Amino acid sequence: TGVAAVVAAAPDAWWAQGIAKSIVVAGVEAGRALAERAHVQSWIFLDDGRVRDCGNDGDRNRAR
Repeated sequence: TGVAAVVAAAPDAWWAQGIAKSIVVAGVEAGRALAERAHVQSWIFLDDGRVRDCGNDGDRNRAR
């Protein structure tokens, strides 16, 4: 999927964990859309070392 790891922040830990796992399975673009729809702030760590910051505030794509 191109996703190495995901960190998600939500009011309930169980919800954040479920969204994070779903993003890993869905992949980058579908995962970003899922985070936005769920109103969960997330950071998607890509296989190539980039990080996609997305969720509550919209997608702020940045390379590290």
